[in-house]
Amino acid sequence: MGQTIVIESTEIVGESVIVTMNRSLTSQVGEGYDSLADATAGDSFGAMLAQRLFEADDAIERVYVASNALVVARPSGWDEPSVETVSSVAEDLFLFYPAA
Repeated sequence: MGQTIVIESTEIVGESVIVTMNRSLTSQVGEGYDSLADATAGDSFGAMLAQRLFEADDAIERVYVASNALVVARPSGWDEPSVETVSSVAEDLFLFYPAA
């Protein structure tokens, strides 16, 4: 149940990866999260995505979501598996499969 979010592009800029999605998660006013605790305190789609990203990769330092753009800072740098993790978490945000 649910629908996959399509990742339109990813670009690494310094210590950040910028992901453009086909779905808007916030208004034009963005949401920023500096920790899992910050993200867990929120109840928006941006907070939900940030929480899942912090749980998926301990090296992530900051998540910022504005409309259909996602910016994730990771001071240890980005490799292909790390970018794939971010993309996968974003793609699957709205998917839900009940336990069998």
